[in-house]
Amino acid sequence: MLPVPVRHSTCGGVTDGSWTLSVYYKASLGPFSLLKNEVSGRNLHSLLDSAAKGRPCPAPPAVLLMSRPVVVRQRCNTYHCEGLLPWGGRKASVTCPSMLSPTKWVRRRLTNRELLQVLDIPESISSILPASALTLLISDTSHLPMKVVLQLLNWLPLAVVSTPTNNYLHETSTRGITHF
Repeated sequence: MLPVPVRHSTCGGVTDGSWTLSVYYKASLGPFSLLKNEVSGRNLHSLLDSAAKGRPCPAPPAVLLMSRPVVVRQRCNTYHCEGLLPWGGRKASVTCPSMLSPTKWVRRRLTNRELLQVLDIPESISSILPASALTLLISDTSHLPMKVVLQLLNWLPLAVVSTPTNNYLHETSTRGITHF
């Protein structure tokens, strides 16, 4: 078993969620290591709807952009859109740009559509699920975001092996069972 620490933000996600996943593999296949590569950082601003309604507010202080976004807390339960959303902060407010505000900034909660994007649920899936299922998904903090799962699968190695039945080389997965 190989414990694998993974953060949503290093997989292209916009939350501070982090997990330790266990990857099980057959020791008889030889040494095992993950081919880790991180995805460039994104922040909440990258998925916000600038036409969503909110409470007008003054422009927040500028955020020093870092190579990796972090949670930028402005006050209790309010976060800056240039940072990450806390994993458990789905009912939090976000200070973000708005085309409809006289100040060009609003403080508001994320829309359900934005929350589904935060959780990496593709439009193709969210469009076919009933509203009750979407509400459950949005409130469920125990599921893994799709970007985390896909990144972990991308990290698993592939090996070139010979098959005795057809005497040619082909690419096959040496991926073991992944436990989430």
